[in-house]
Amino acid sequence: MRTTFEIVSGAIGSQSSVAGGGRYDGLVSAIGGPDVPGVGFACGMERLALLIADKTEATPDFFLAVLDPAGLETGLLLAQELRQAGLSGEAPYAPRGAKGQMRAADKSGARFCLVLGTEELAAGTVVVKTMRDGNQETLPREGLAAALRAKA
Repeated sequence: MRTTFEIVSGAIGSQSSVAGGGRYDGLVSAIGGPDVPGVGFACGMERLALLIADKTEATPDFFLAVLDPAGLETGLLLAQELRQAGLSGEAPYAPRGAKGQMRAADKSGARFCLVLGTEELAAGTVVVKTMRDGNQETLPREGLAAALRAKA
């Protein structure tokens, strides 16, 4: 009823449905129970695993390290903006120490580590470290996606 959804993928063969669901108002009463609203969904775990396995070999474009806990929201918005521009990457959801974040950036295999510290937050900039060679530069947050693509 009213709201339904289906998630499909062309990357897993002829059976392309991965998940689906929706509202099932009236279903319980149709099989003899009380008239109650309902909602449900299902996900094909094997199909989902095929999609995840296909993506795990991809190298993320960026790892965002937020060094100032006050900048977490700004960091999440920046990561969202970069993802909407077609880049992939990781961003923190909770404060972490700088050393741990840099270790995680290295372990992630990302091409770039984006660093947001107190100074960068105030200036509207991001330190972009190229993980392959260790070079880094400070770039404005505005237009960062295009700058990262140009460096790739």
